Amino acid sequence: MFAKLLVCAGLVVFLCFGLVGCEDENPQIVREVAELIETVPASGERAAAHQPVVLYFDKGPLAVTVNGTAARVVGNSAIWSFPKPPPYGDGLFHIEWTNPDGSPNVGTSIRLMVVADVAKLVKTIPANGEDTAEHLPIVVYFDKEPLGVTVNGTAARVDGTRAFWCFPKPPPYGDGLFHIEWTNPDGSPNVGTSIRLTVWPFELSELSIMSGSVSGGAADVDPDLLNRNGIRFDFDEPIIDVQSQLLTEDGESLDWEVVWDDQTVIFRPGRNGDLLEHGRGYLIRLVVAEAWIYSEIWCECFDCSLYGNSEWTIGFVTIDK
Repeated sequence: MFAKLLVCAGLVVFLCFGLVGCEDENPQIVREVAELIETVPASGERAAAHQPVVLYFDKGPLAVTVNGTAARVVGNSAIWSFPKPPPYGDGLFHIEWTNPDGSPNVGTSIRLMVVADVAKLVKTIPANGEDTAEHLPIVVYFDKEPLGVTVNGTAARVDGTRAFWCFPKPPPYGDGLFHIEWTNPDGSPNVGTSIRLTVWPFELSELSIMSGSVSGGAADVDPDLLNRNGIRFDFDEPIIDVQSQLLTEDGESLDWEVVWDDQTVIFRPGRNGDLLEHGRGYLIRLVVAEAWIYSEIWCECFDCSLYGNSEWTIGFVTIDK
């Protein structure tokens, strides 16, 4: 009986030491697993091809892939972009990641409807069927900013939702087709469209005064009429007034205001200006520029700095009383 008790006691001691020994040599492993909380867009939703898929985790994963390609991990989230060209339409996207403890996570799949982000052509200047001159650009307007634009195979300059294209040298004079293609914001190609234009040579003519209230050298000008109605000059092209003055023959300003509209410049007596008098000589200094010199479109393909202002000095004498 005593022997049996010793054997039992020995077994208990052996089991106790064995258990303690097992605990010391094989401590329990605690895993640190990251769980996927949500995706934006969520499974079942539409996804624009140019926008990323954002994945949110409860803990920061070490690495993330979607359909086998890497996402960029930022803290507890990961950002993944569609390849180019994108997989349009309904499809599965399998997400896998490496847990914070380094173990792999087989992940999960989401279903997305991938839609294209397509830029649509709104209008062109000049429009289809119109005439244009070789020095003017073709300006193409879109509803969204394209990644790139070509006309007849050569690049246009993209500026936001517009693109500017200059005719080659020498230009294709006469009637012709111009095919416009572009790359959509999502990176997909757009076969585009064609417009028909008639291209004419550029002929730069000098700005001319077509008519005026006074002419140079006139010696019988009625000052009362000009004081009442102003002094008007009409030009053969739209102009921008840069600096124009009405002076006495001694060079003193009468402080008349100068206004312009399209092709017309008008001098009017200012609030504190002096009126024209009888029997005196006066000078009108006109310094004007054609409006195209200051036009963004005109100067896109043409060196407007080569052309300056047009100037006239018109002297006249008012009639005696």
